Parts: sequence; C-alpha cells; structure tokens
Amino acid sequence: MVESLQQCQNNCISHSQIAQDNSSSEPQKSSSGEGGGIPAFLDLRSKREIDIDLDKYPALDPATQEDITIKYRQIAKAIEAEGIYQCEATPYVFESLRCCILFGIMLYTLGKGWHIIAGLSLGIFGQQVVFIAHDAGHMAITHDYFIDTALGVFIASFLGGVSLTWWKVNHNIHHIVTNSPEHDPDIQHLPFIATSHRFFGSLTSSFYKRVMRFNTFSRMVLPLILSDALFRAL
Repeated sequence: MVESLQQCQNNCISHSQIAQDNSSSEPQKSSSGEGGGIPAFLDLRSKREIDIDLDKYPALDPATQEDITIKYRQIAKAIEAEGIYQCEATPYVFESLRCCILFGIMLYTLGKGWHIIAGLSLGIFGQQVVFIAHDAGHMAITHDYFIDTALGVFIASFLGGVSLTWWKVNHNIHHIVTNSPEHDPDIQHLPFIATSHRFFGSLTSSFYKRVMRFNTFSRMVLPLILSDALFRAL
C-alpha cells in the first residue's frame, strides 16, 4: 500500500509540474479529431481556469511546496497539542442505534409486504452504515488501527458489501491526488460516469494501469444529464 501511495504521489507531482509548464500551450483537439469541437472548447476553458489558479496560488516548484509542507506540519502539531484530533466515540453509538432502527424498520415492513418502504429503509441503512465504515477506515472512531480496521471490515464487508482494504488504498490515493482525472480512482467511473470532459479523450489511469476508453458503449450509457450539463456550460 505504501509503495502505491508513494508512486501515485510522484505521479501527482509530475502531473502538477507538467500542468504548470504547459499552461501556455494550445488546447487539445477534440477526441473525435475535430479541433474547435466541444471538447476543444472545454480544454480552452480549463486552461484559463488553470492559469487563474497558477496566478492565485503558490508556485509548484519543489522549494515553495516544501515550505508549504513544513508550515502544514507545524499546524498539524499545534492541532494535535490542543487535543482537537481526539474525537469522542460516543456519537457513533447513536449512529449505530439509528442504523439498527432503520434495519428494524426494513425487516418489519418487509414482513408486512410493504416493499417500497422496506427498500427505502434498506437503502438509507446501507448509505448510513458505510459512513461509519468510512470513519473507521480513517481510524477516526477509536484511533486504534486494529480496532478501527476490524470495525471497518465488519461494517463494510458484511453489511455494506465493500472491501475495506480495496477502499483504503483507493481512498488514500484519492486524498493525495484529489480530482485528478488520470490519477484519482475515486472519479474514474467510465463508461457510466464522466466527471470531467477530459475523460472524453480516453485517458490512461495510473491507478488501474489501463486506458479508460471513451468508446461507443460509453457514449450509449453515459448519463444524458452529464452531457446536458457540459453543453450548458458553453
């Protein structure tokens, strides 16, 4: 896991430097081969937003970033000294109780044949219970690695149907390279969802080690609301 995080962090640094170096370059052509199409226009818009960010925020050179890192570590030590990181586990008792009530409602209404209410209760239960697994994955409940991991495995795997080990690797990389189309696995959902127009260019995922192809199938199943939102941005 550590090697994956380090590799992804290195990729993130390289990607950020490339973004800075290429901020004045021409926008990419559309994935259909037509320069001046919709993707090309969105590339131009993204370039303008990158230029604004590069002017607004600190530079990406190693010296500047190292200085920022040192300052953040100083802030983290001050917060830790104040005891702010020591969150109480008591609220999770109430969260667990709420989840048990939702599950009980599901069982009761299912027995009565009220399938719609049962389905809604089960859906809300599943959504709420994985939030607890999320916090356990971040060691935010007891702050003990083994206890929180055991809680997370039980909740995520047996109740939520999600592998906590897979999620922790996936989600930790997400926190390192948040919303980077090439590197963040939490937003790489083709062919069903495209969170950026850059996915229309069939990007290569550094996490999954494969090309995320925007092919005919992707065009068929991609939600129409996304395409409508992108075209309305023009």
